[in-house]
Amino acid sequence: MEEGLLIALAVITMSVVFSMVLGILDGVQKVIQNLGFNTQNFMNSLNDLWNKIISFLGLGG
Repeated sequence: MEEGLLIALAVITMSVVFSMVLGILDGVQKVIQNLGFNTQNFMNSLNDLWNKIISFLGLGG
């Protein structure tokens, strides 16, 4: 009986935490979209940075 209550409490707690995290991430995504920044631009920037690091180290292109 007690174990079942503890499991139920854990499930409820995890669902509340997940919903809070999703709400925060949704808010961050909306702010980023309002700034005109998208994932593709971010990935292109990371790729360019990575290529510059590799070129500096003399490991490629």
